[in-house]
Amino acid sequence: MSTTATTFLFDNGVFRLDFENGFVTSLRPGAAAFGKSDTEFVYPGMAFGTFEAVAETENGPVGSAFEMVGEPVFDTVPQGEKATICYESKDFPLKAVSTYTLTDGKCLWCLEFENTTDKAVTITDLSLPFPCNTKFDWGVSASDKVLGHHFVGGNGSHLLFERCDGNGPMLLAYPTCGTAFEYYGMVGGDQNVKHAYCAYVHSRNARREAVEMGAKPRYDATTATVVPNGKTAYNMEFCWASDNNDARSKFVENGLVDV
Repeated sequence: MSTTATTFLFDNGVFRLDFENGFVTSLRPGAAAFGKSDTEFVYPGMAFGTFEAVAETENGPVGSAFEMVGEPVFDTVPQGEKATICYESKDFPLKAVSTYTLTDGKCLWCLEFENTTDKAVTITDLSLPFPCNTKFDWGVSASDKVLGHHFVGGNGSHLLFERCDGNGPMLLAYPTCGTAFEYYGMVGGDQNVKHAYCAYVHSRNARREAVEMGAKPRYDATTATVVPNGKTAYNMEFCWASDNNDARSKFVENGLVDV
């Protein structure tokens, strides 16, 4: 791995992740992975690993604008390596820590919130955007661009990112350790990218307008209350699949529904 003040490369041969300001601005297969190693899965100028949270406080709901603080910390773990990144927000009452672990052919992401105040804090919304590389340019081949196929199904949720030409590897992502997706939306947008898929772990406010207009989400909205000096964590795994059949097998191996 290599690092500067705001950027670093995290590469174990299977996954190659480039970070800028604490977020994943490039995700590619490593040199030891099978398939097309030049495939970029993150939309240029955007990032995986970002998150948006809303908390209920005495003064009403407060949104988040987290920034990385300090330097990333690197550790060696059994069969792999780990990078830990800390974030703070000027207004949000919780601190956040992202841990990325490259081990056993997978990339594990843990997002943890810590309450350092003297009052309980309730997280009403937590969204995780996944802006995959759908940057299509006129007259340029779209074969190496990436499309997403996603399923919101509680603990059985999963995301699948596939090259337009069907060549592997495919990137699979799914919540683990009790984390569940309950809702989804489309966020972001500029003259180049209109929307990015966003999975919600908590969605009380995000779904309100849709529900008022008659939408009937399959899953109820949840919240998470973090007591003083307490923590709550959310977990995901990323892995590669060679093709659709391999993707289905990996879904089943990880206790997910094959759809």
